[in-house]
Formats: sequence, C-alpha cells, structure tokens
Amino acid sequence: MAWKDDYTLFTTDVKTSFNSTFSNEKAGTFILEKAKAEKDPVRREELFRQSIQYLERAAEIDPTQLFALINLGNAHYEYNRNYDKVLYYYSKVFRLNRRFGNAEETFKGIIGTARDPDIRIRGYRMLLEYKPGSFTINLALGELYGRYKNMPDSAIIFMQQALRIDPGHIPTMSNLALMYVNIGRKDKALEVLKKAYRINPADHLIRENLLRLAEDIGDPATINLISRQNQAE
Repeated sequence: MAWKDDYTLFTTDVKTSFNSTFSNEKAGTFILEKAKAEKDPVRREELFRQSIQYLERAAEIDPTQLFALINLGNAHYEYNRNYDKVLYYYSKVFRLNRRFGNAEETFKGIIGTARDPDIRIRGYRMLLEYKPGSFTINLALGELYGRYKNMPDSAIIFMQQALRIDPGHIPTMSNLALMYVNIGRKDKALEVLKKAYRINPADHLIRENLLRLAEDIGDPATINLISRQNQAE
C-alpha cells in the first residue's frame, strides 16, 4: 500500500508541477527505485521509461541538476545496460562537479560490469580527464590495454604514469616489466624489476622473474646476487 500511495503522490505532484525541476527529479528517482524492484517485465519496462521521462524533463528544465543527471545514467544502465547513455550523463555530472557525492564510485561500479573492454576504457579515459593524477585510474587503463586489448605500448604509458604517482607499487612494476618483455624490450624490463627488487628484496615473485630475465639476457651480477640470497634462505 505504501508503494501505491507514494507513487500516486509523486506522479500527481509532477502533473500539477510540470515545470518544476524538483518535482520531476523526485518523481523520476522514486519511479526508478520502484522499477528496479518490479518483477513483472512489462510493468518494469513501463516504469523505467516513465522514470527516464521525468528525469529528462528535470534535466531539461535545469541542466545542472546533478541528481537528475546521475539517475538518468543509472536508469539507462538498470533498464537496458545502455553504456553510451551512462557515459553521456555521467560526463555531464563530472563536468559540473567531479567530487559530487559518490558519483565516481557509482560510475566505476557500473562501467566495471561492461563485458566490452572498450566501454571500460572509454569510461576510465573520461574519468582521467577530470582526475589525471589518479593512480587507480591510470592503473586500470594500463591493465585494460595490456590484459584485454593486447596493446602493450598503450599499457606502458598508463602504467608508467601510475608509477609516477606511486613509485613503489610493486605489482604495477611487475606488470610493467611484462609489457616491456611483450614489446621486446627486455633491457627495460630488467631495469624495472631491479628497481622493484631494491624496494622489496623479499618479494619472491620479483626475485623469481628477475633471476629468470637476468639468465635470459645474461646479467651475471644479478644472477649471483639473487642466487646467493636464495641459498641463504
């Protein structure tokens, strides 16, 4: 009964206040939550369409209405996984206020569900425009280009930037070394792994990879150093 009463209240209010940003945003947001809980697919689609209609009206009246813009992005995601619309509306949000509430974390959560790595790359590159100094965003892009797109040159650019922000992040150094190996720059990979080893000589994975690469390239000093440490343990 509460659902019905609230639904009637919001939809009646917005009909009498058609030019009210507040009324349209509240109606759209309420109906969005109702749509997410609806089990009947026909009714669910109807509610999503209605929610989007009211939220679009709110954003039309006031293009700076952040709640309307965020919920438009959320509605298009919940309705039919329309990531293009998600990117469109969240880009408006970040242009207006990139620190608004938990918008960034919500956006990352939505984009992270995309199976297409190109969509995730578009999302993170959009965020990077507003937060170029973010370690996590640069790292995410590096991993996406390296793991899912097989584009080590692009991966290296973003991993290097991530390490400029956090120079001691060992997992990123390990991944960067792998990217260098993939493009045939074993000398650069060795340089990165040596740096990682100096930071944390107890890291067994770094030691193992460094030893293997040193043996492959032919670096007797490094081979002896790691071998002595392994024997001492």
